[in-house]
Amino acid sequence: MAKGIKDEGTVPSMRLRVMLAGLVLGLASMFATVAGAWAVTPVKIAGSTQGNDPIADCGTFEVWDEFTLNFRGAEHYDQDGNLIRVVEHVWGVDRLYNHDTGKSLPESSFSQGETVDLVAGQVRVGGIVFRVTVPGSGAVFLDVGRFIIDFDEGLVFLKGRHQFFEGDLEGLCAALS
Repeated sequence: MAKGIKDEGTVPSMRLRVMLAGLVLGLASMFATVAGAWAVTPVKIAGSTQGNDPIADCGTFEVWDEFTLNFRGAEHYDQDGNLIRVVEHVWGVDRLYNHDTGKSLPESSFSQGETVDLVAGQVRVGGIVFRVTVPGSGAVFLDVGRFIIDFDEGLVFLKGRHQFFEGDLEGLCAALS
């Protein structure tokens, strides 16, 4: 785990964990209602959640993320009615702030495509995780590109600029101090 990132298990972002937990809960409820006739027809899903969780430690204060997350996509089942893949678009807004002082950065948006492959045991994501800009300073915190999280091994692939996943918090911490 990168220095400064809150260690919340194999998935470093609470927003990502909330997204995955919501997906798992939704999938569990779908198992009870999926009829055999749906075995090969994708099932549309959509939802929204909000949260307010710590995401980084700047030494003298924690950075918290107040977020709204939306998703829309489809669940894919095999011939036996077993869920094998979920493909979705995830988007929303973040407000990152200093938990001690309340100082916050301008609200920022995120948008990403995601595939949860239950057969391979991986989540593949591409898009914007964080894109925080400050007027007069420009980008202070970026996490954009692609990444893969393996259910057993955690984060296994990064491509792009990933300040969050790599623990590059200098700009974020300076902007909130």
